[in-house]
Amino acid sequence: MKKFRYMTMLLFCAMLFFGMNAEAGFRRMPNGKYRYYVSEHRYISGVEGTDHRQWAFQKIRRTDEQGNKKIVTYCFDSDGYMMTGWHLLTTAKDHGTYYWYYFNWNGQMYANRTKNGHFLRKNGKMLTNGWHNGTYYGEDGAAVSGYNKKNKAGFRRTKKGMKYLKANGEYAKKEWLFIKRKGGVGHWYYFYSSGNMAKKAWVGSYYVDKRGWLKISKKRAFTSKDTEQDSDTDNLLKDDPDDLDMEDE
Repeated sequence: MKKFRYMTMLLFCAMLFFGMNAEAGFRRMPNGKYRYYVSEHRYISGVEGTDHRQWAFQKIRRTDEQGNKKIVTYCFDSDGYMMTGWHLLTTAKDHGTYYWYYFNWNGQMYANRTKNGHFLRKNGKMLTNGWHNGTYYGEDGAAVSGYNKKNKAGFRRTKKGMKYLKANGEYAKKEWLFIKRKGGVGHWYYFYSSGNMAKKAWVGSYYVDKRGWLKISKKRAFTSKDTEQDSDTDNLLKDDPDDLDMEDE
């Protein structure tokens, strides 16, 4: 009788253990998006900050079609949904600084490879203002042909607003740039098609403050698609001119 009870208990524990494990993995939600469940009712997700979101990067062991096992990095938003495509993200370790990442159609993060002319480093962050294999990648992460260190990139204050002259000698237009300030701290800025820097405005789902720094609010839905909006670009940074290394035109 005792032996029967013992075997029954072992069988119950085995069923409980394997049953819980069977629930772990990716699940397709009714909205077509995917979550990764670690148990029947718990899934991986990022967290809500006071003025921005932090995403959850997770390494998951997968098996490919050839049966080879490998560890793949995925990212999940605060609702637990797997991310795909280009995204501007931050983590707790980044202390509010945002970086571009790329995730393919099945959510796998690109690392140590090139995508659309942009190099993604070993940690997945897009390379900006740096060299890789003899190619210089500028503030927007794109390769700069004929890069010359003598070309002094920097902010230019004009009569119509603040602009940014890139290392290739062209003004930034309708694009995000990661620009380092004095002291080596960098921030993302957005420049309209006119070349003027955005401030105190929404650019798609992203918000930039009065200094032009990217700040993402939890009040809006998050997306990697950016749209141009009108904004007053006169008298930029009037209250804090030392934040930028600029020249007047």
